[in-house]
Parts: sequence; C-alpha cells; structure tokens
Amino acid sequence: TTADRTVRYIIEYEYAIKAAAAAGSNITVQILDGHFDDGKDALAANVLVTSVANELLGKGVFTTVKKEFTSNASGLVSIWISGETTQDAYIDNVKVYPKP
Repeated sequence: TTADRTVRYIIEYEYAIKAAAAAGSNITVQILDGHFDDGKDALAANVLVTSVANELLGKGVFTTVKKEFTSNASGLVSIWISGETTQDAYIDNVKVYPKP
C-alpha cells in the first residue's frame, strides 16, 4: 500500500477448540506490520489486524474465519497465531490471498 495505491488481502483459517474448554478460551490471529527474526520484536510490532475466534464446538468441528487487512508499503508482514485455552485447540488451512 502506498499513498496512491491500497492493497487489501484476506487472511483465512480454520480453527477448533475442544468443547470442554473454559469460557473465554480463544485463538488469536494477528497480521503484524513487518518481518521479524525475533519473537520479542514481533510482540512489540504494530498490528494491522486482529482476529479473535472463540467458539467451543469441539475437536472435529472446524470453523472458517476470514479477515480483511490492508498491507503496508513494503509488503512484508508476519502472521502471529496464539491461543488461550484450558483445552486443546487446533488451527489449519491458513491462507493469505488478495481481496477479490
């Protein structure tokens, strides 16, 4: 993205969290502004978009999430995935593609 051009993308992923997980359990996916060699630097980075998914439907019941974001001028972004749950959580089929 530059002053005269906006480039939008979609991050898409599927997730599942065991139904026995405590209320408030979630999977968080963030697109970070830049590329990082050290996780410490990534944690301090500007976040372009955040997606928090929290349906507790069970291990085999995957939910698809799509979230739009605008890229930065360099085109370098990172995907940060974390979970906060008392039970197992799963994430699969992570994709990034231009917004149609």
